[in-house]
Amino acid sequence: MYAPFEEQRSDGQRVLFSEDFKRLCWPLSGTFPTALSVMKTMRGALQEMEPLQRGNGTWHEIAFLPLTQPKVSSINAYVPMLDEYEGNWVAWHRDHEEAEYVANWNLDDHTRPYGKQEEDCTSETDSFIGYIASCCGQNRPEYKARLTVQVKPAAGKEFVTIHDYLSVVHPWMMSLREDIIQAMTVRGDGTDIALESARAMDWKISMRLEGGCSWRQARRGI
Repeated sequence: MYAPFEEQRSDGQRVLFSEDFKRLCWPLSGTFPTALSVMKTMRGALQEMEPLQRGNGTWHEIAFLPLTQPKVSSINAYVPMLDEYEGNWVAWHRDHEEAEYVANWNLDDHTRPYGKQEEDCTSETDSFIGYIASCCGQNRPEYKARLTVQVKPAAGKEFVTIHDYLSVVHPWMMSLREDIIQAMTVRGDGTDIALESARAMDWKISMRLEGGCSWRQARRGI
């Protein structure tokens, strides 16, 4: 019986994604499993890929291999960028003329800014300034932080496979795609990507066990 990822990590065990998992070409688009492909090697060319699921319904050999080494009985996926999304959005829009504010005393207890939010730069505590609610045709992206999804093995199995992980995480990430795209445009890291341009780009998903999901723009080779 294998322990969950988080338990193994808390016990000091080093847990890594398997080498086979790193062969995936995983776009932030499409549906599971047709959107995903497998490179011949970790640093293989994108032109030399095989589908994760073949046309006859059979699966690529990596699909049912362990996701991690050592094996885990569960693992949580999350998107760190969304933890920073609200704060970045506020910083991006707060000085715009189109920004619409709500007085803090008009907010309910669940929304009203508190100290921890202030530390994270996700809220405004001056009731005379108010709470920015919308700007540039967008509502403030509330409640996007700390979103996670848990992956467990298929029925009767003891460890999480690559297939288990992708079948849960890909649809979940696609449900968050617009939030992820919009979060990219307000990062304030100098990239300055327009929203429509970001939507049109071919983003690939990169996974880090320590840092959740991240993104890179696709290119022809790796």
